[in-house]
Amino acid sequence: MLEITYVYHNCFIIKWNNKSIIFDYPEILGSREEDFIRKEVADKELAVLITHSHSDHFSEKFLDLRLIAKNFTCTVSFDVAKKSSKCAKECLVVNEGALFKIWDAEVKAYGSSDLGVSYLLKINGHSIYFAGDNADWRRKELPPQINGLVWDVFSKTISKIRDEHGEIDIVFIDLCEICENLGGILHIVNTLRPKLIVPMHLHGNTKLLERIMKMLSLNAKVFLYDRLGDKIMYPSDV
Repeated sequence: MLEITYVYHNCFIIKWNNKSIIFDYPEILGSREEDFIRKEVADKELAVLITHSHSDHFSEKFLDLRLIAKNFTCTVSFDVAKKSSKCAKECLVVNEGALFKIWDAEVKAYGSSDLGVSYLLKINGHSIYFAGDNADWRRKELPPQINGLVWDVFSKTISKIRDEHGEIDIVFIDLCEICENLGGILHIVNTLRPKLIVPMHLHGNTKLLERIMKMLSLNAKVFLYDRLGDKIMYPSDV
């Protein structure tokens, strides 16, 4: 059984047994969110996975969690290591294609249409795709060549995941209201056919979720979180 907890933006916690993984701990967390995370992971086996170095996904503050966790490990993308000597020294640094383990969980780093990487995890027989900033960011104000590059990287990454792993149980997907395809949600869902969708990249504006999800016809459960600490259990709540 996996427990998924919303913190803020792309920061989520996945728990199973006495283990916790935090994704994309950002600079933009307030004291309330930071206190919540500390309470959630204290005395737990803890891993932190960072997809890239943009400040809405990465802060060195996550390293302080090693002081309260039972055991601590961290993985960062190559661009984070270039930005932070502390992370380069203390964390596993990965490029696209890297294969590694976090306890009994298998992890592979995939590409991203923005900076860094995205991650595919297999935990207790469940497959999980965490996109980071791999999304369909195409929009009218961008030059055609940039839009073409974004789509090429994004779509090829999703196709590669499908070819290597088939259908994915849980997908964490960026939601972009101003992008042509809302960030590529339908493409990911139609390609990977998940059982649970976790939209993200909302900068705290969770009210967008229900409104936008009503516009889409999705054959999967959507985690419609509203506030800090909202949780969903997989597979029991799906």
